[in-house]
Amino acid sequence: FWKVPAVFGLVLLILGMVGRKREDTAAASNVIQALAALSLAVVLKFDGYHLGLALAGESLALALAFHRFRKWAEFFFSVVAGLGAGVMALGLHLPGFSQVPAWSGLLSAVVVAMAAGILRSNVGKTEKPEPHFVRLGASLLAYASLTILVAGWCLRLSAPWQVPMAAMLSAGFVALSYFVDRRRCMPEIAWASGIMGLVSTFLMGVQTTMPGQVVTLLAGVAACAIWHRPPGGARTDVTLAADPFDTPQAFAWGFAMFAPLMFSRFLGAQEWSTSLQIAVLAGSAVGFVALGRGLKAHRLEITSTFLNVGALMMVLGALMNEDATISRTLSFAPAAAAALILGLLTFRRDTAMTPQLLITRGTLLVAWAAAVMVALPAYFIDIMALSAAAAFVMAWKRKQVAPVDAWGWTAASLVAFAHVLLMGSSSKFHGYPFEGIALVALLAGIAIEPPKLPVMELAGMKRFLPWLACVVFTVWSTHLVVDYFGWKATAVLWTVLGFGLVSFGLFLNRITSRQAGFILLTLALLKLFLMDVWDFTTFTRVISFIALGLALVVLGLFYHRFAPALKRLIDEESAARPNGEAE
Repeated sequence: FWKVPAVFGLVLLILGMVGRKREDTAAASNVIQALAALSLAVVLKFDGYHLGLALAGESLALALAFHRFRKWAEFFFSVVAGLGAGVMALGLHLPGFSQVPAWSGLLSAVVVAMAAGILRSNVGKTEKPEPHFVRLGASLLAYASLTILVAGWCLRLSAPWQVPMAAMLSAGFVALSYFVDRRRCMPEIAWASGIMGLVSTFLMGVQTTMPGQVVTLLAGVAACAIWHRPPGGARTDVTLAADPFDTPQAFAWGFAMFAPLMFSRFLGAQEWSTSLQIAVLAGSAVGFVALGRGLKAHRLEITSTFLNVGALMMVLGALMNEDATISRTLSFAPAAAAALILGLLTFRRDTAMTPQLLITRGTLLVAWAAAVMVALPAYFIDIMALSAAAAFVMAWKRKQVAPVDAWGWTAASLVAFAHVLLMGSSSKFHGYPFEGIALVALLAGIAIEPPKLPVMELAGMKRFLPWLACVVFTVWSTHLVVDYFGWKATAVLWTVLGFGLVSFGLFLNRITSRQAGFILLTLALLKLFLMDVWDFTTFTRVISFIALGLALVVLGLFYHRFAPALKRLIDEESAARPNGEAE
C-alpha cells in the first residue's frame, strides 16, 4: 500500500510547487498534504534500520528545501522526520525488534546533525516561522542526532569499544564547541560532550581492554582540561545556562570526577596485592594532582585527592582486620603521597585552606598514624609525639598557626599513652621502659612556648597546656617508678617533683608550675602521713614522724622566707593580666 500515498504525495507536491510559483493560496496546503503522504509512504515501505535511515534522509532533504524556500511545511516535517529517526533508534532496542547495524546508526546521526546545522544557519532569515521556532527545531534535531549516536551506534558496538568511543566523543564534542564553534551557534555540541561523559560513566561496568581503558582515561583528562580553559568571571559551579560555557562548568566537575573514577576502575580490574594497590593509588593521586596543576584544572586537584583517601581506607581496612600480609613499608604510601600533594598545592601559591588542602591535611593526619600503627606499634607513642614536635617546630620557625596535624598527632600519642596505662603490658603500644618520654618533652615544650593558635581558639587553651604537661609528666614518672620500686617510692618521687616544679616556676615565673609543685608536695606529705607510715615498725614510725616534723618545719621556713617574693610575683602577674589569666 505504500505506493498509493507515494503517488498521491508526489502529485500534491508537484501541484504545490506550481502553486507557489503562482503565489496560489492553496499551494501551502498541497505541500503540507504532500509531505504528510510521502512520510506515510516511507513508514509503510521501510522497516528496521532502513526506516531510521529513510527518516534521517527525509529530514535532511526537507531541511535543504527549507533553506531554499523557507516555508513552514518543510521546516515542520524536517523536524518531525529527524525526531522520528531518533525514536526509531530508541525503539529498536526493545525486545522483538531487529538488530540495527552500527554503521547505520552512525550514518543516521550524521545525516540528522547535518539537517540541524542547516536549520541553525537559517535562524533570523525568515519571518515565518519565527527565528525562535527555527532555533528550537535545530536544537531538537541536534539532540535527536545525539540520541541516534548513543542508542544506534555506541551501544551497538562490541563491548570493549563502547566506553572508549563514548569518552572520545565527549572530548571531541567539547573540542569542537570550544575551538571551532567559538560563537556558540550550536551550544548543543557542548551539552553533547557532557551527555557523552555521563554515558561513559554509566558504561564503566562494561568489560574493556587495557588499551581501551587508557584511551578512555586520556579522553576524559583532555575533556577536563578543555572545560577548564574558559576564563573565569562572575560565575557559579552550580547553575547551567542554555550554553554550558556561559556558566562554568558543572561539566568541568563531571570530567574532573570521571578521570579518577576511570583510573579506580582500571586498578580494580587488576589482580594485584593489597599493598601494591595502595602504592599505585597513592602514587596516582600525586600524579593526578600534578596534572591538575599543570592544566590549571583545580577541580581535578580536588577530586584526585580522593584517590589517596581510597589508599588510606585500604590501609585502615587492613589494620582493622589485622591483615599481616600488608607491607609495612608500603603502608606509609598514603602518608608520603599526602605530604607530596601538600607540597604541590602550596608551591608558589597562597596557602589558604582550599578543599584540596583540607582533604589532604586530614588524610596526612590519619595516614601517618595508621602507618605507624601498622609498622611500629610499640613505638607509636613517641613517634607520634616526635612527629607533632616536628610540625610545631616548623610552625614556630615560619611564625604560622600550628597545623591540625600537630594537634592530632599529639592527641593520638596521649590516647595511646592512656591505653598503656589502662592495659599495661597487654597493650600493643607497650614496647620499652621509657616509652612516652618524647610525649612528656613535647608537652613541656608547647607549655613553655605555646604555639600560635587560630583566631577562633579554645577558651583557656594556653592555661590548659601547662596543666596538661604537669599532669602527664607526673603520671609518666609515677608509672615508671611504680614499675621498678613499687608504690611506697612515690612519696619520695612526688616530693622531688614538687620541689623541682616549684623551683622551675620561680626561675621562669610560671605560676602553673608553682601551683602544681605545691599540690605534689601536699600529696606526698598526705601519702606519707596517712598511708606509708603505718606500714613501718614502731621505731621506724617514730623516726618517720620526727623526719616529717622536720620536713614541715623546713617547708614553713621556706615559705616564710620566700612568701614576700611569691606575693610580689603574683601581684605583678595579676597586674599584667587584668582578666586573671595565668600561664
